[in-house]
Amino acid sequence: MVTIEPLWSIQGTNFHGREQQLFRRRNLTRFCLLEGKKRYSQNLKSSRLQLHGIADLLIETENSIHAIEFKCSRVVKYAHRLQLCAYAMLAEENFEKPAGQAFILTENNRTYEVVVDSDLRSDVLKTRDEIFTMLNKGGKPSSSATVHQCTQCEYINNCNDR
Repeated sequence: MVTIEPLWSIQGTNFHGREQQLFRRRNLTRFCLLEGKKRYSQNLKSSRLQLHGIADLLIETENSIHAIEFKCSRVVKYAHRLQLCAYAMLAEENFEKPAGQAFILTENNRTYEVVVDSDLRSDVLKTRDEIFTMLNKGGKPSSSATVHQCTQCEYINNCNDR
């Protein structure tokens, strides 16, 4: 059986690949950093936090770790900020360094700083708990997806009863 990758997924993959190529030559001044080790597509996992994910880019300095997320979008949504904060929290645990500034880079080459403060961290854990509660009750999240988006989604078999 051949699986067809949705168009939006292909676009996102291409965007991430382009950004990674560009960042290999770029310095870190847009993040107010002089130097740091760039870690691309970093797998992160925490049993304690019960979270996992793949950060697009981590920049590790001597004293901190910075999470960077590439978004194939011109708008930064609250969900993007939650995702980035979760990656920062995971990176802190995985690298045993405090999370410094975190950033979202959009397709129009804009850089948005995300402050990883106690309120955002709390919202990440609250959202995680809400997801676990919903899944344990057999619920499904609401969706604003269009019919066209649903037909391209790899999870359609899980959502057909929407």
